[in-house]
Amino acid sequence: MKRERILSFIRAYISVYGYAPSIRDIVAGARLSSTSIAAYHLSILEEEGKITRTRMVARSIRIT
Repeated sequence: MKRERILSFIRAYISVYGYAPSIRDIVAGARLSSTSIAAYHLSILEEEGKITRTRMVARSIRIT
């Protein structure tokens, strides 16, 4: 499932770099086709309570 792949990538990225990935990093790392697809799935993950984001702040994804 794409959302599981995205969540796993975010966890791995944060553990390696110490900060959240950008949308483009997520597209490349989770093998997605576009930034809009990544944004769509991030919104769903946020609604499900699996991540939090601060609007208008780059790299603000946090795993909950």
